[in-house]
Amino acid sequence: MSLQKYTALLKTVELGSISLAAQQMGYTQPAVSRMISDLEDAWDVELLRRSRAGLEVTPVCQRLLPILRSIVADCQELEYTVGEFHGMQTGQ
Repeated sequence: MSLQKYTALLKTVELGSISLAAQQMGYTQPAVSRMISDLEDAWDVELLRRSRAGLEVTPVCQRLLPILRSIVADCQELEYTVGEFHGMQTGQ
């Protein structure tokens, strides 16, 4: 799975809006909606219920959110640490 898809789902849940998540992430609303749909299809679960009243986070999604947050945080820490290696100077 793509870290971008996890981030899109987390941002959508955080903001309560696919449109706002897309705006903050620099994507179009259909692109973020597609990312979330891709996750739902891959996992064969409903993550969000979409209606005119807004978004509802499903119980399945509620259970997955802490795991997804951890994965995203770990990947960010990994990228930061690797970046530190590139910033290190070598020599005596």
